[in-house]
Amino acid sequence: YEGCEALEGYVATHDDCNDASALVFPGAPEVCDGLDNDCNGVTDEDVTSTYYLDSDDDGYGDAGFTVAACSVPAGYADNALDCDDFSATINPAGTEICDGLDNDCSGDVDGSDAVDAATYFRDADVDGYGTPDETARSCMIPAGFVANSLDCDDHDNDIYPDAEESCDGEDNDCDGRVDEDGFVLFADLDGDGYGDPDTMLMTCEMPAGYTSVADDCDDSDPDVHPMADERCDTIDNDCDGEADEPDAIDALTFYADIDGDGFGDRDDTVVACTEPDGFSSELGDCDLDDPSIHPGAEEVSDDGVDQDCDGEDLVVPTHTGSEPGWFHANYSDEYLPFDRSRGYNGSINCSNTCAAYGLEARGARFVCNVHYAIPFGSTEGCHPENEGLYGEANCGMMVRDFSLLTENGNTEDCASGIMGCVTGSCSESVTYHSIECQCE
Repeated sequence: YEGCEALEGYVATHDDCNDASALVFPGAPEVCDGLDNDCNGVTDEDVTSTYYLDSDDDGYGDAGFTVAACSVPAGYADNALDCDDFSATINPAGTEICDGLDNDCSGDVDGSDAVDAATYFRDADVDGYGTPDETARSCMIPAGFVANSLDCDDHDNDIYPDAEESCDGEDNDCDGRVDEDGFVLFADLDGDGYGDPDTMLMTCEMPAGYTSVADDCDDSDPDVHPMADERCDTIDNDCDGEADEPDAIDALTFYADIDGDGFGDRDDTVVACTEPDGFSSELGDCDLDDPSIHPGAEEVSDDGVDQDCDGEDLVVPTHTGSEPGWFHANYSDEYLPFDRSRGYNGSINCSNTCAAYGLEARGARFVCNVHYAIPFGSTEGCHPENEGLYGEANCGMMVRDFSLLTENGNTEDCASGIMGCVTGSCSESVTYHSIECQCE
């Protein structure tokens, strides 16, 4: 329109590049709206923002890949703080862990802020044990540090847990005690070299009256200790918890007495301090199943059985005296035939004499015994030819079948009671005579 006056809706200039928008005209402020607001031929110049590629979509962008835009484009972030745009767990808000990566983009890989970092302790004396007074958090053990805080003196490498305790006034092994592993001693009151285990003493000195050896079970008796000989005295002499066991030096050997007759079996023994049930200290049983057969048992004559275990059955002779039924008396408890070369006197017992042959006494009489005293002579009516016989001796009294008799015409009772020789014992010392007994 050309005219002298401006019409409504018209202006005198023609530089508007977009007359449909009141925000677009020469000199208008450029805003980020996709329009050339100032009509200079350039859209959104100097009003866009820089955005950064966010490949892992963790909200943090890669500074090496940018775009200018009025708003955050898809796949971009408004910051360039990501140090690894290929891992969504690595970004400034990430949690640092011990994995060899800079998880929180702090520039420090596996730093002390790692959630799984461990606490380590300074080991100044390099003894393998650290002090709790100086620590460091790290994913790896730092030089000069260890994983424990057990050292009680980190300036002395001879002091640490498990060190050998020494008598030096120091707590060498860090157990809170000083010199506890010196001498372990025990009171030895009886001086036998063995101590009472209930009196333990820890010391670095050796006091009198103590020993390093324990296990004395009676510290009041020097004869009782672990190396003592066990004896049959009801005391545990060797401190092994038992008294009078079979190894006692005065223990006895006992023999199995199967038949209970008081005599045992040589081949079945036990060593003990006291006689066990079913055993005997006596040997010599020749029949282990028969209680009537044993040493000292009464022998039964001519039965083929050795009742008294003397090795033979009792065979009764018909006589050992001057004729059958008469047996020479038991002078000196010997049961032997008459011996003309021997003089006889002393006590005899016809009951014992006859019992030795399994018989009973019924009589007694004198026989001649001249040759021993007067060789080839004669006296008191005894002649050498009557030696050992009932002859014409002046001792004329005799007992036959319990009857007092005179058979040789002489009535002298030289035993002063010859009947007593039959019913009990008698003593005779008559020269040139001895006594024989009638047995049945």
